[in-house]
Amino acid sequence: MYNEEKYIIHCLESLLNQNIPKTEYEILVIDDGSTDNSFSVVKNFSKRLNTSNILIYSKKNGGLSDARNFCIPLAKGKYIYFVDSDDYLASNVLKQLLECLEDNKLDILTFNYINTVDLTLKKSKNNTKSLTNIVIPNGIEHIANNHFHHAVWTYIIEREFLINTKILFVKTLLLEDCVFTPQLFFKANRIAHLPIDVYRYLQVNPNSIMRKTDLSHIDKMINSHTYIMTEINKLIDTLDKNNPIHKKCIDRLQNRQQTLVFFLIAKLIKSNLSIKKLEKTLNELKMLNSYPLNNFISEKYNGMKYYLLSKIFGNKLSLILFTRIYRLVK
Repeated sequence: MYNEEKYIIHCLESLLNQNIPKTEYEILVIDDGSTDNSFSVVKNFSKRLNTSNILIYSKKNGGLSDARNFCIPLAKGKYIYFVDSDDYLASNVLKQLLECLEDNKLDILTFNYINTVDLTLKKSKNNTKSLTNIVIPNGIEHIANNHFHHAVWTYIIEREFLINTKILFVKTLLLEDCVFTPQLFFKANRIAHLPIDVYRYLQVNPNSIMRKTDLSHIDKMINSHTYIMTEINKLIDTLDKNNPIHKKCIDRLQNRQQTLVFFLIAKLIKSNLSIKKLEKTLNELKMLNSYPLNNFISEKYNGMKYYLLSKIFGNKLSLILFTRIYRLVK
């Protein structure tokens, strides 16, 4: 939680509006050096409810990765779920998730989410036909056969498994989930997916790091993408290209790389980054086998708009021309 006094109570209320006893789970709120009233808002909320399962910790500001790492050794539960403080959960979904984790002895359980600007989407739509037909592959097989999402709020982790992997979030890295998630999945022996829309990713917060456009943030974004591409390439290098499942996993990971690059380019076009720095960035991404865009179109991103933009973005000369024209007319 960092300066989320506007949204944090809505988030906490959604975590409490669940179908498991309050005594069976804890809510760890990590205040990452907020400069607004977030800390006192949570303290007063917990005191007013007289609930003992909301525990708030305050630390010096270190960013999202640092806050997540800080909370892992504090957690006492069998499972860990990372929730962002400006988002929320559907009502009465945790029981079903926990039963699936327990019954199938899973390392990781993934589920669906909804992008929304609505604060009232409390009811979850469950695909009940699929709930009894649980497939349990390992993490590499899961990536190979699913359009997996990198965000940590799309899955719950068995705590002991997480600790044993020794995988942590990289401090100061933007989009840190993009490294953490595939690294973690590669270690998982038992992973499953439930087709339940659990999470609500709220897209109305103007303070979100995804909405910053100043040049210092853009530089950090470029450096983060370079690091992410490097780490994903390391995972790809561990796979056997002659193994059909490994080959599918490689294709998924490369598609993930190019998806990140596509949206990075879209952000760079709208920024004040110099054309010279844009060219330098494209050359660096090419050295990391993440550019040009020849593996971007997928079941999630398709259609004429994405096809045309991927062709423009995927050619350095057309991209630079497009960027110049866009900046002239905007």
